[in-house]
Order: sequence, then structure tokens, then C-alpha cells
Amino acid sequence: MQKKGKIILAVIALLVLCGLLYWVTRPQDKGLTATGTVEATRYDVTAKVPGYVRELTLQAGDTLNEGDLVCRIDREDLRAQVLAANAGLAAARARLADLESGARPAEISAAQAQVASAQAQANKASADFDRYRQLYDQDAISAQQLDAARTQAQVAQQALTAAQDQLTIVQDGARSGQVEAARAEVERLQAQVDAQQAQADGIDVESPASGTVLSKNFENNEFAPAGVPIVTVGDLDNCYVRVYVPSEDLARIQVGQAVNVYVDAYPGRAIAGTIQEISQQAEYTPRQSITARERANLVFAVKVAVQNQERIVKPGMPADVDFE
Repeated sequence: MQKKGKIILAVIALLVLCGLLYWVTRPQDKGLTATGTVEATRYDVTAKVPGYVRELTLQAGDTLNEGDLVCRIDREDLRAQVLAANAGLAAARARLADLESGARPAEISAAQAQVASAQAQANKASADFDRYRQLYDQDAISAQQLDAARTQAQVAQQALTAAQDQLTIVQDGARSGQVEAARAEVERLQAQVDAQQAQADGIDVESPASGTVLSKNFENNEFAPAGVPIVTVGDLDNCYVRVYVPSEDLARIQVGQAVNVYVDAYPGRAIAGTIQEISQQAEYTPRQSITARERANLVFAVKVAVQNQERIVKPGMPADVDFE
């Protein structure tokens, strides 16, 4: 009887030992954690025109609203070009207005006087030529003198014809072609003024978005080329962490899932975050020849938005994301 009892106890002890062994060696449900770097949406503030930086008072850490003046670019030559272009445009508009409104009485009187003067000169030149021709027939003058008189008569007649044509234009108004040409010139100069004004407006450098100055790349009186960032602005209210999750763990996460974010600057403090994006493809193109084990090493980019109202998270900080 005692022997049987010992056997039962031994069996029970063996079962307990097997249970403990299974408990210790059972597959553990490991949590999912990934490490990345805090990032923020950045905006480079650049000048549209090259020139020397003026009125730049910002420092790293200062806040800006969209449209705030960052600095000005010293380009007085652009202002002078705008003034000159506007002057040319005003003159072209005045000429167009004259052509469209027709000639004034004073202009008509002047044209009529010019015709009368040309007519008198033509009559005199014609009479002189007739007289010289008679003298030539009498061998009183040379052929060269006769030719000179003929030329003077022809020139005087051409001047009379030109004066009469001008009087007709003044009385009848400008031809439609002249008006159209003047109108086209006004449009061309207007486009030139607009282009130069746009360049002149580019001397005021404004922030394209609200945010915090992350870096200041120029100082006052330094030359800034066009398109080169003068300052960089970041949206610290909406920081995010980009991490990479193995393909075998992709089924454990989803967009909109709440997560905890940890940074070294605040050990043990969980910062709320939300999965904002999950990449739809791996970081490299899989090869058909890789094994199932190798496929498990592929990773997918995950963007985690961080609630950063207190501004405790800064771009560049390493961060751990706890998905579970």
C-alpha cells in the first residue's frame, strides 16, 4: 500500500515538474517596440531674388505666424527698374489715348499750314524749272543747271505730297493698324511692369507657414542667393516619429491605433501617439528567390504622430514607440 502511494506521489511530482518546465519554456508573447527619430514638417524660408539680408532679427526658437516678415533683401535697383517701367507705360498709354481720341484742332491747323508752305515751295520750284528750261533752250544756262532745277522741283513736289498725306491722317484719324500697334505696346509694357513689380515684391521675405525657427542660416548684411534657405521653420505642434516594423508584425498594427512614445530626455514618461501612416510596400523590392525566412526580414515604414502640446519632444530626438 505504501509502495503504491509512493508511485502516485512520484507521478504527481513528475506532472508538476512537466507543467513547470512547459511554463518556463512556453513561447512568450513579446511586445512590439520600434526605435526611430523625432521629425517635424519643415519649411525653408527663401528669397525670390538674390541680395543682401536686412532687418533679420529672428533667432532659433522664435515662433512665427504664416505671412510674418522674416527679413528684407536689399535691391534698390529693382525699385528703380519698376519706376522706369511705369514711366514708359504711362507714355505708351498717353500715345494710345491720343490715337484713339483723334487729332486736336491745333494739330490740324499745324498740318494745314505745313501743306500751304509746301504748296508755295512746290509752285516756286515748278516756276523756276519752267524758266530754267526756257533759258536752256536759249543756250543761256548749262544742262547741269537745268538738272538742278528739275531736281528741286521734284523734291518740292514730294514734300507737298507728304504734307498732304499727313493732313489727311490728322483729319481722318489714325489708321486701325496704328491703334492696334499702340495697344499692343501698352500690353507689352504692362507685362514688363508686372514682372518687375513681382521681382521687387520679392525683397520682402515672409514665412510660408506658422511654426518655430529651427535654424538660422544667414545674418544681416550677408549675401543670400535666391532659393537658399535663410531660416528653417518647423511645426513642433505636430511632430512625428518614423519607425520600421518587420513584415511578420505588420498584422499587429493599424492606422489610428494608439501607441506610447518614449524619449531619453524624459525616462519612463509615456507620451501619447497615434499611427498615422503605414507604408504599402517594403523598403526594398523582394526577390522571388529569397526564402521564407528572408522575407520575414523585410520592414515597412510607419509614421507615428506625437501629441506635443507641451513642446517636450524636439526634432532629432531618438524615440522608442511601444505598440502594445
